Amino acid sequence: MFEKPSPSILLVDDDSLNLDVLAGILAPHGYGVRRALSGELALEAAQAERPDLVLLDVRMPGMDGYETCRALKADDALRDVPVLMISGLAEARDRVKGFQAGSVDYISKPFNAEELLARVQTHLALRGAQQELSKKNEEYEALLHILLHDLMNPIGAMRGFLRIVRSMAGEESRKFCDYIGDCIHHQEQIIDQVRELRALETGKKSLSIQPVNLPKVVNTSSTIFANRLEQKQIRLVMAVDGDPEYFLVLAEQVSLTHNVLNNLISNAIKFSYRNSEVNVRIHHDGEWVHLEVEDRGIGIPQPLLETLFRTDRATSHPGTENERGTGFGMPLVQKAVQRFGGSIEVESRTESDHPDAHGTLVRVRLHRAPPA
Repeated sequence: MFEKPSPSILLVDDDSLNLDVLAGILAPHGYGVRRALSGELALEAAQAERPDLVLLDVRMPGMDGYETCRALKADDALRDVPVLMISGLAEARDRVKGFQAGSVDYISKPFNAEELLARVQTHLALRGAQQELSKKNEEYEALLHILLHDLMNPIGAMRGFLRIVRSMAGEESRKFCDYIGDCIHHQEQIIDQVRELRALETGKKSLSIQPVNLPKVVNTSSTIFANRLEQKQIRLVMAVDGDPEYFLVLAEQVSLTHNVLNNLISNAIKFSYRNSEVNVRIHHDGEWVHLEVEDRGIGIPQPLLETLFRTDRATSHPGTENERGTGFGMPLVQKAVQRFGGSIEVESRTESDHPDAHGTLVRVRLHRAPPA
């Protein structure tokens, strides 16, 4: 059995006597200590061997403690190492300056041994918990990637077998092939939306923010849903308050179309009654462009409305003709809109509570692109 290495603490102070005092308090408790007599030497020592924690004096000639702390935090390899500032200063502004530089705590001179040990122990424990959480997240991401990849393989095989069965089936049996095809498509949607959500949450998907013509993108989305609109005899009506060419928003076109508008229009169609209308309205108030998607459908129950953007709760709700959703659509919309620097809000009234005025209104606010 390998023994866990002692936590490494880098002590930084231009006064060697202070370093002796700190080492005398920490070393007997099993901490491995290293010393640096300046900010420059501390940075070199930390880069050569990353410490678990840094005790850093504020007042030093040349590179002071604030500068040193900022330099440590600017280094990707050292950014997560907790820094505790040491100073005889009691002014609140000095403490605030230390926190702004990136320190996590402040220790006053003269040193109180019990307090020093308690603070060091606390921040090492926090650091250990963060590392463990980071490791678990990496394992989770790897497992999720494997699961999604492995799920797509049998789904692809099922789609292939379904084509063969459909080619041999009679007219009555083809109906069941259509049902199976819908189920396969539903599963593919879930996998795709989980992938999109994780890419947005982890920043792995970089968005190229640029001016995008919002009315044209809405028209693109409406074309995608032409068959579904026709099947339910729903009219999609777009109203633009002003010249459509002026409604440029700062977004990433593919994500705006796929992750935002497609989900909003799909939901509006799903929850609308046959022979009804979905309204899309676009207007601006200077800096912001406002997009509204409104239906007169069944509405969203209040408990579901409260968890609409959460991925840890089931938010899927059957449509007016028992259409199914993935439950990830609205969280994906919110993530994308927020990455554009915008916001989203939803109002809804259920048919049971408001028989004469039911439906859902989604408001999206996006930055208006400056004129060329």
